Amino acid sequence: GSVTIDNTHPSISSVEADWGAYLNAAEDNSDGTITVVTSGAEDGEVVTITGMGFTDTCTIGSNTCAATILAADLQGLSSGTTYTITVNVDDTAGNAATADTGDTFVYDNINPSIGISAVATDGYVNDDEDESFTITGFSVGAVGQDVSVTYGGVTDVDTITVASDGTWTATFCDDEDCSGISDALIAVTATVDDAAGNSPTNDASTNAWQDTSDPTTTVTINTISSDSGSSSTDWITKTAAGNVDADLSAALLAGTSSRTVETLEVSVDAGSTWATVASGDISGTDVTEGVTLGAGTSSVKF
Repeated sequence: GSVTIDNTHPSISSVEADWGAYLNAAEDNSDGTITVVTSGAEDGEVVTITGMGFTDTCTIGSNTCAATILAADLQGLSSGTTYTITVNVDDTAGNAATADTGDTFVYDNINPSIGISAVATDGYVNDDEDESFTITGFSVGAVGQDVSVTYGGVTDVDTITVASDGTWTATFCDDEDCSGISDALIAVTATVDDAAGNSPTNDASTNAWQDTSDPTTTVTINTISSDSGSSSTDWITKTAAGNVDADLSAALLAGTSSRTVETLEVSVDAGSTWATVASGDISGTDVTEGVTLGAGTSSVKF
């Protein structure tokens, strides 16, 4: 008889998991595949796959095989852990390939979260801000990842990256065409994927008022309650505290689909400082505001 001497070891040419460098929460819901390419392995030889806490196999045909990794096994991995896939095969003569440990992946099945902190600081985009204002927010589990932000259906064209402290900032409408956005209550959204491709369970959303039109309501001051001069209409008084009665040309807006809420402000120092008139001091177009005047001449403005 004759004896065939085979002392050539087969080798592993490549190992590839179909989920890539990350296995995320969406991918572990279905079975995965690990494809192995060999050199010098005979058909019918069994490839052993380990390194993930369980063992799988596949059978060589034309120096390749594909192992099915059950979803249940994938879901049993530990999130946040880096796994190294180890593959080996023996040829018919019993020569073992040098184990391949070159394919690694991170299992991450945790969804990031995202929120919106402020739009234009105060939630109102006015005529001075509509060509450049910021939308700020925060994210957990997505540091270094890019955020997609929309304002009124317009997407920010800049790269918005989650900073190391979890915050992010988008600027509208400096590079974006926002000409199609009319004054109204505007929808704002934000979303982000983590490095593994996991998406937030819920995208961030809020609303902001865009109001680029100046108010048209005017105020007419009629009387002061303690006009104690020689004439009841000479606007001279010896009483510091009193009421100023005024009329609005129209009732203040309480908020509609196209305009923000309007407020009335009063000043007793010619406009150097202002205070908001309480809603209880306004009835329709009638205003009765309590003021305290300083010594000398005071200039009351609304």
